[in-house]
Amino acid sequence: MFPNFFHKLAIPTKLPADMEKAVAKLKKCKSKKACLEQAYTIITHRVVGKTWPTYTRIYLAFQHDLNTLWQRRGFMHCTHQNYLLRVLLVKSKFSEREVRQQWTRIGLSPHQYVQVKLNKQWVDVDCWAHYPKNLSIGTHAGR
Repeated sequence: MFPNFFHKLAIPTKLPADMEKAVAKLKKCKSKKACLEQAYTIITHRVVGKTWPTYTRIYLAFQHDLNTLWQRRGFMHCTHQNYLLRVLLVKSKFSEREVRQQWTRIGLSPHQYVQVKLNKQWVDVDCWAHYPKNLSIGTHAGR
């Protein structure tokens, strides 16, 4: 089981400097939907989800330092992608109550994604599935 799979890591008060710049851009978005789309793009252009590295790089799942996670490029576990997305959203236009973690399975493996409240509706957001599954906002890899 992945660390932090069923609980939320705390949103830190201090962010890495370049993450603060990303948050500043998100705060300028005209709507929450635009903010979500931009945050999704930020994450999916920095890191990717891949099935095999989920198993072969399990040791990376134990990292919880925001500075280290934010600097990483390439493969990243779903839990970490969701954490980075959550930090961006909560620090910009969303409250903690508007971003919740969900889980499903992909085959036999547990998989985490988030739901974001937009206009009184919960929208599935799965950054991890953007690369390997070509999915976008509104769905998740477990379907």
